Amino acid sequence: WNFDHVWLLPEDVKDLVPESLAVGAERQVDRRLLERIARFHLRDIVRGEPQVWGPGSVRRFDLVARVTGRDGNLVNLEITGDVLLREHVAFRDSHKPIDWEFDNELDAAIGGEASWNEVKGHLERFDIVVAGQRTGAHRYNVRTRDPGPAPIGFAFELAGDEPWERTPPHVLRA
Repeated sequence: WNFDHVWLLPEDVKDLVPESLAVGAERQVDRRLLERIARFHLRDIVRGEPQVWGPGSVRRFDLVARVTGRDGNLVNLEITGDVLLREHVAFRDSHKPIDWEFDNELDAAIGGEASWNEVKGHLERFDIVVAGQRTGAHRYNVRTRDPGPAPIGFAFELAGDEPWERTPPHVLRA
């Protein structure tokens, strides 16, 4: 399973919330935030940690937040969208004198829910799933004999307050 942390700045979180909090109001999430999430966090790290998706690999990424209801200070949001990442990679095998080339792709749908606390100005719930098909391999994810296509999924939720839930994202070192 893939496990990583995504750090969002306060302005990133506000980009997820429609300006109007009336039921039915929508917001197209900012492309800058979407590209960062796609390139750095939608990586196949089940068997190892490949490089991040390269610049220009995000071919499509749409994410819409829609207000579906209110419960006191909580604004309920439905999150929907899709993502398409494509990138050609070439590398030398780490263990054998073999040169590999793959057309990597992730084509997935996005769905989930969130709750925005209007008074406190922060998310109280953020449950998102990205699920679709992956194809290809990277130098460090050991997929050269398993290039797919095959299903893959990613789940996003708010971190708790335990120290292990507050560790930096894996890609921070890059």
